[in-house]
Amino acid sequence: MNILIIGQADSVFFEYYSKQLKLYCSDINITIFSLDEVYSRNDLSACDTVYVNPWNNSILINFKGLRTILEPILTCYYIFLFLRSSRKKFDIIHFKWLKSSIVLSSFFIRHFSNRIISMLWGGEFHNQRLFFSHKLYFFFLRLFLKKMDVITYSNDEDLSSLTNMVRQKVKLKHAIYGSEVLKEIQTKLSKFERGYCKNLFGIDDTMITISLGYSGKRIHQQLLVLKLLMKNDNFVQIKGRLLFILPMTYGRDEQYQKVIEDYMNINKIQYKVLVEKLSNSDVAFLRLATDIFIQTTKFDGRSSSVIEYLLAGSVMISGSWLPYNVFKERSLYFYEVHEIESSLFSNLLVRIVHNISSELSLAKSNQYKWGFGETWEGVMPNWINNIYKLKNH
Repeated sequence: MNILIIGQADSVFFEYYSKQLKLYCSDINITIFSLDEVYSRNDLSACDTVYVNPWNNSILINFKGLRTILEPILTCYYIFLFLRSSRKKFDIIHFKWLKSSIVLSSFFIRHFSNRIISMLWGGEFHNQRLFFSHKLYFFFLRLFLKKMDVITYSNDEDLSSLTNMVRQKVKLKHAIYGSEVLKEIQTKLSKFERGYCKNLFGIDDTMITISLGYSGKRIHQQLLVLKLLMKNDNFVQIKGRLLFILPMTYGRDEQYQKVIEDYMNINKIQYKVLVEKLSNSDVAFLRLATDIFIQTTKFDGRSSSVIEYLLAGSVMISGSWLPYNVFKERSLYFYEVHEIESSLFSNLLVRIVHNISSELSLAKSNQYKWGFGETWEGVMPNWINNIYKLKNH
């Protein structure tokens, strides 16, 4: 059984996904085509072959305007060359991220596999562009999805958009990634106090900790959040009690990080930036050390990181534009804001800080309302049996 997975390989998702595939089906041959550079930050030893997109070494990548036009075309061409040079049909080709270069591959992809799967995160409907045009991307996305055998989605809110694009609803399957961290959180909850977890990161346990997003990506709007908070006099009065955590262990932009740090230093906001990769155990401790989680990212595919914060007992403030209706359906305890530019957002944060003990107590209810079932062991049978159809493998 030969499987080709195409996406951003230098991620914890690829690491655990490939390991779990091998665990369930040891004779599977896993080939990776990484759209971006691989820096060996994650263990891809379960993959038999890792091929990196040659575009990443092109001198053209340094020319911003030209890059936007050429990257989709050349990456698509490199995918075609790679598939042709393989001189075989893959049993399964699995697209993990539908960048503009991917949707262009609809013209040839059926020649190289009898079963093709694509994964939609949700943000594609709003944020992807092809040659600066979202409409053009959307046009090719429709063509691409017609060629798929299975299209997976993680949020029911994306289902209506998908249903309008895909006539054969049988193609649409719900599937999510798992989390090794959830097991660690469940184990640690009854053993370690929140103050102890804070101390592990060199944080005074009397400080109220606030995490800004869960990665270093600009989509979390960390700088904007801080600037808006600083306009609130009530926030300025209490900021001495607060310590902001910036988890930048992946998706980090060093220039953006420096801008954020400079702003916090100038405004005397206490903070801790995390840039080194953490073990699953340490990530669990980080979630347990976080009192308040600000999740105002521009878009989200209901990331497992969000679930981890909720089940660790953090009080979440999220944007109402995010696909979290399922949290409301399950009556999880969290707050929503319609816009972060409003004073309602900063006033809400101040109110939570003033009542942090009762807020943290109420947030504990999320643990039994949601449960700890979304581990890799919990989600992989769906991928193996329903998505890949390897029941008898």
